[in-house]
Parts: sequence; C-alpha cells; structure tokens
Amino acid sequence: EKQYGSMCGQHCLNNLLQGPYFQAEDLANIAHELDEQERKLIGGAAGGESNNVDEAGNFSVQVLSTAIQRGYDLSMVQDRKATDAILKRLEGNDASLSKGDDVAFVCNLRNHWFALRSLRGEMWNLNSLKKRPEKISLFYLSAFLAQLREEGYSIFVVK
Repeated sequence: EKQYGSMCGQHCLNNLLQGPYFQAEDLANIAHELDEQERKLIGGAAGGESNNVDEAGNFSVQVLSTAIQRGYDLSMVQDRKATDAILKRLEGNDASLSKGDDVAFVCNLRNHWFALRSLRGEMWNLNSLKKRPEKISLFYLSAFLAQLREEGYSIFVVK
C-alpha cells in the first residue's frame, strides 16, 4: 500500500497484513477510546488533546498495537532479546525461511511507521515511502535492523 498523507501507521498495518484491513477512521476510533480510558485513569476532563493521534493522522504505538491485537490476535513487542532470538533462529536456517515461517517487525521513528515481514519465504521491507517493496536477504536483515536502531528507530516484533 503506497503512502498518502501522514497515514503511515495505517499503511504499515495494511502492508503488514497484506490488505486494506484498516481505514483511518478505524484507527482514529481506537485512538479516541484509548484517550478516554487514559482520562478516566488519571481523572482528567473529557475532551482535550489526544495523546494517541495528532491532527495529521499520526497514530501512537498503543493505537497500532490495539488494532492488530483486537482484529488479528497479534501483538507488537519492543523486545531486543526477542528480535535477537529471531535473527539467531534465521541464521540457523542457512539464510532461508520456510513458507510457513512468518516473521514480522514494525519499525518506528518519530512519526513514521513501516513493516518488515516474510512473504513466500523471503523478507520484505514494506516501507510505504518506497516506490515498491524491497527484498531483504536474511544475511542482510540483522545489519539492516542494527542500522535502524542506530538511526533511532524503535523495532517491535510482531507475534
């Protein structure tokens, strides 16, 4: 899914799931639900500024995580040990993925989100700012993730 506007969170999830499963309105509704829950927890007044979506349509990690958990029973976990364990397992497979071996990451830097995932036994960079998906060799995946971390990206394992 090619990116339009500032909706990279929406595009990230749709690219991850390989279809138009989320619309901006779906994610905005989740953001407002989370805002309301947060207000109740801290005793704040209704209304006010959202911590989960801004006026440009940039969504928080909580919104994206809630969306894929509710609809697809998936979770996004920011866990370096889990990422390293996946990379170690992949290295043990002689740089190949079996067709049933799903691996996915969601990457975030400030207001930009994109997904990396396995499709048909190969890893792909599904960054909606790119002209097309880019294949990532398993040999290069570890270095690519390390570079993203160095640039300040948060990396979430999708389970």
